[in-house]
Amino acid sequence: MKPIQLRHLKLSTILLPFACFIMACGSAVESRDLTGKPLSSSTDSVADSPTIQPAPSHNFTSEVAYLEDEPAFFAARMQMLDKATKSVRIQSLIFYSDESSKLISNKLLALVERGVEVDIIIDPVFNRNVKEHKLFLELVSKGVRLWGYEKLYSAWIHQALQIRTLQDMFMTLNMRYHEKLFIIDGELPQKAQAIIGGANMANDYFAVVEGDPMNRFVDRDVAVRGSVVADLTKAFDATKDEFAQRRLTDPNGAQPLLDLILDIQDGPIPLSDMNQSYLNTLAGYAAKPLNLNWQPVNVQFIQSRPRFKEDKIFPEVVKLINSAKAEILIANAYFVPEKALVDALANAVKRGVKVKILTNTRDIIEIPILVDLGRSKFKAILDANSAGSAGNVEIYEWGGFVVFSNEFGQNHSKYMVVDRQTVMIGSYNFDLRSRLLNSESVVVFSDVMSANQYAAEFYGHIVPSLSTLLTYEEAEAYNNPDSVFERFKLRLLNRFAIIF
Repeated sequence: MKPIQLRHLKLSTILLPFACFIMACGSAVESRDLTGKPLSSSTDSVADSPTIQPAPSHNFTSEVAYLEDEPAFFAARMQMLDKATKSVRIQSLIFYSDESSKLISNKLLALVERGVEVDIIIDPVFNRNVKEHKLFLELVSKGVRLWGYEKLYSAWIHQALQIRTLQDMFMTLNMRYHEKLFIIDGELPQKAQAIIGGANMANDYFAVVEGDPMNRFVDRDVAVRGSVVADLTKAFDATKDEFAQRRLTDPNGAQPLLDLILDIQDGPIPLSDMNQSYLNTLAGYAAKPLNLNWQPVNVQFIQSRPRFKEDKIFPEVVKLINSAKAEILIANAYFVPEKALVDALANAVKRGVKVKILTNTRDIIEIPILVDLGRSKFKAILDANSAGSAGNVEIYEWGGFVVFSNEFGQNHSKYMVVDRQTVMIGSYNFDLRSRLLNSESVVVFSDVMSANQYAAEFYGHIVPSLSTLLTYEEAEAYNNPDSVFERFKLRLLNRFAIIF
């Protein structure tokens, strides 16, 4: 297997050395927030930050459109940009300086020249490479407002200034802006449209990387338009205001010493020096008419920001599971269920619900021990299949090129389908990191046609040529391994489940 590139590694791999000390001092985190107080899902929990307004979460009559594959994700973004007249808002955990991001960036710069306002929010820690900073400098110098990027890496300095205790150092530096939002004309109700899901701004998410399946992810996005886009826009603007209040440097100001040392003034890589095959593939995607099938639905947008003690998505996950009458389908890249989720799934099975879960196998993701941690929870879920349960639960592991020698890397999807009626999709993983550390967002909508499209996608991914059904015996072995070292490793991983 090809060595995993450093750019895909989570910050947990950097902070893990601090974990051993924290373990001796900290307490269990499952039912508590990052300050150690009991976790609350109250909507007024942002009172500690009065200048940042809570993100809304209301029901609106809107429309959704299923995006059938990764090429459609790219095409939808490019074609939506063609229709922008007032504003563009993009939030992405990562924004790489590669062929797909460069093509989108060029279109953004053309929009700026036409007077369209462009704002981009990135995570300040994940986008740390010099190549990305060269692209960012070009964007801000030509009128794009970029939040999360500051020259001299001063966004990192701000996070360091928030540290008051050793636990702050461990937690604060691990809080990621994990959302993926792509919003066009959010202020114009008749024109507003958006994309939300799991795809970041990089080649890996648009099925363009050839001959390197480790960097060819499978993912899910959904297009939305209508009134719900106002909620996405307000949430985006609240995050933008948060960055604006704490900005230490003017990204359009004088060139700092570090940028000069890194030779950033030479600018990003020109298109002529990029992979022409990738560029041609992406151009073909962008030129293909999508003919999206928009369905009128009632959409709820939900955002959780643990840095403001918000926990809004997880209660909705449990609520949807508790409402299920026949079937629950969960596709989740990083599935590490906590006890409340395990209990909710077990109760659903006892009610007669058929539950199917799709996650990744060990060697296909960037941190294999994350799968070890998730697998240690699978026995408790499969125990629900005991005699007397009217339903049943099955867990599948996506194998991709590692198991099946195909062209696919990890399955990065994050969606749930309940009773072929209701869909939840967004950036949220079913793990403690998404609940207690990351800013996340999802949409929830009820529509039979859309739900069946996602269900068909799900069943297409659990076939024997793509995924492996986990047996109860395997789950038992993962939960209680023979090796003393493996048992100790599991105890350690469970102690620090939040950082993975």
